Amino acid sequence: FENFDGKITTLYGKQIEFNTNNHIVLFNTAFAKSNSIKILSHDIELNKDTTLKDFQKMFPKSEMEQLDNPGEVRFRFYVNKEVDDAFLFYFKDGKLDYFSLWWLLC
Repeated sequence: FENFDGKITTLYGKQIEFNTNNHIVLFNTAFAKSNSIKILSHDIELNKDTTLKDFQKMFPKSEMEQLDNPGEVRFRFYVNKEVDDAFLFYFKDGKLDYFSLWWLLC
């Protein structure tokens, strides 16, 4: 971190948010209204038409987290067993709303 000035920049494009420190760029958040996420190894595509019921059928072992707002839930898929980094899938009123990558800079 000797050259890192502590500044993180956020970039936006097509309802997708990226974060960068002017060295690397990381995906942050994308809204399902305009984007999809593909899991190529299992031929799965998640988008605005993905229902909560469909998601639970595709990922039967996933745990649903109830959020503060009624009608909103989240699913968390960890990237690695030893870190907190995870893909988060947010549903609102039974449909995929957005997905994000939670990551720590350390």
